[in-house]
Amino acid sequence: MEPQYDPRAQQYQTQNYGPPPYAQPSAPYAQQPYGAAPYGTASYASPPPPQMDPAAIPYAQPAYVGDAEYGVNKGVPHDGEHRGFVSGGDGGPPNAQVGNRLQYDQDPSGVTGWRDIWFFVIFMIHIIIMIILAGVHGPTMIDDAKNSSSGSTGSSIHQPPTDTIIGLLVVAAVIGAAFSLFWLGLMKRYATQMIHISLVVSILLSIAGAIISFAVNQIAIGVIYIVFAILGMVYYFFVRERIPFATAVLASSVQAIQENSGPIWVVYLLTIVQIAWLAFWAFVTVSVWNAGNRVIGVDMAGQPIYAENTSGLQFLQAFCIFSLYWTMQVIRNIGHMTTAGTVASWWFTPSVESPTKPSFVRATTTSIGSICFASLIVALIETTRALLRQARKDACRDIVDCILSLIERAVKYFNKYALCTAAIYGTSFMQSARRTADLFKAELFTAVINDDLSGGVLFLGAFIAGIIAGVIGGVWAAARDMDAYILWGFLAFLVGILIAALAMSVIQSAIATTFVAWATDPAALHANRPVEFGRIIEAGKTRYERQGINQYSGQQHP
Repeated sequence: MEPQYDPRAQQYQTQNYGPPPYAQPSAPYAQQPYGAAPYGTASYASPPPPQMDPAAIPYAQPAYVGDAEYGVNKGVPHDGEHRGFVSGGDGGPPNAQVGNRLQYDQDPSGVTGWRDIWFFVIFMIHIIIMIILAGVHGPTMIDDAKNSSSGSTGSSIHQPPTDTIIGLLVVAAVIGAAFSLFWLGLMKRYATQMIHISLVVSILLSIAGAIISFAVNQIAIGVIYIVFAILGMVYYFFVRERIPFATAVLASSVQAIQENSGPIWVVYLLTIVQIAWLAFWAFVTVSVWNAGNRVIGVDMAGQPIYAENTSGLQFLQAFCIFSLYWTMQVIRNIGHMTTAGTVASWWFTPSVESPTKPSFVRATTTSIGSICFASLIVALIETTRALLRQARKDACRDIVDCILSLIERAVKYFNKYALCTAAIYGTSFMQSARRTADLFKAELFTAVINDDLSGGVLFLGAFIAGIIAGVIGGVWAAARDMDAYILWGFLAFLVGILIAALAMSVIQSAIATTFVAWATDPAALHANRPVEFGRIIEAGKTRYERQGINQYSGQQHP
């Protein structure tokens, strides 16, 4: 008698975990997993057939979403009650796309695979509106600017040659980029020591601030610095056992970017796009503002008569503010999702070369709607805060602004992980958000501490890069007899720290992606990157031994 099998074991196959005879090429929605053998070989992420002993199948694990029939995910990290981190979210069985990590250009039904497409449509409509505003109000603003500048006189301040300024900025940018690469190498080799150093430096800076404050008789500020120093020491004491895990995640993330540096250059390219958008946005915003504040004549007394700033124009001015925040968030998140897809490919498909291009394509096509959705939420909060700051200053306004600032930071942090999930699994933003919420219920504290420990190292690297660029920039300006060479050195510092911070933001995205992959699909990491994943598991034993380290090691819970 032929063995019976559960058809869902075919339907949601994703990983090459063992040699079950029921993996068939005709299985619906089947995708070739992560550079694994072609269809017909072992490849599944659902529970094995009832007739097959799970213990006989190495690393057999369900998909990282909940399963209505089987009830729990026994192969992924749990919260102590054998519940998986992430459920399906809709109460139903796993989605077909769960098994399509990094391969979700189209749905199994053949329908377009673009997620949250309507948010992308709305985003493009908003871009078209901005272009229309430029065409309607731009010419008038240009004419007014020409008329107002016709009688202006030149400045008497000495202006250095343009090529000298450009040379200064280029040197600062090169220093920032070069030091970033050097810092990545240090983080890979000495991550543990650098995390300890960043924590100690933070404490020492607080102590130095207290000493300086007391020296200038600013007692209250000095006390605050002392409190920060004490809190830093307490924090250092309680997180010390988590440092090995943060070290392993940081080192693996840096290695992924070193072997695939494309995301860094994508982020640099997107920065140029941001600068171009800022120039266009400034032109549109000034044009709209000018339409409601331009001089349209003079009265009998010779006083200027201004155009009426109607409620319609005020709405358009608020719309311009919203446009700035939304578009900048979208551009940044494209870089974030590109990095997430690249790092996920490094973990799940080691055989794939140059994963940055397909990751960028997915971020700008199939997942662009999810990016627009996530960015819209943040943009609405930022716009509300911007409009609120223009209101009458009082205690109530300040309290509301403080609350909104906390909400904004929380949403940005949540979106970072939700978009990582969307980049890996091709899910919509709401699906990714539900999974991220379940993940945070189990491991939010670990994620926050891990990000904070690695974030200190990244900030320190960017700051040092800025100082080096500033010193060299100041010497450059002094050698060329440029006035205010200290000011030019400060400008070089800003450019250097900006360029380095962009590279460090790529590492932050890589760290978040590694964390999501580790927490949701440990068996896949174990199968494809056993050496790197083994370091993470070994480092996490101290933290997770009470929960059963096998849950995080790609092995069955005993």
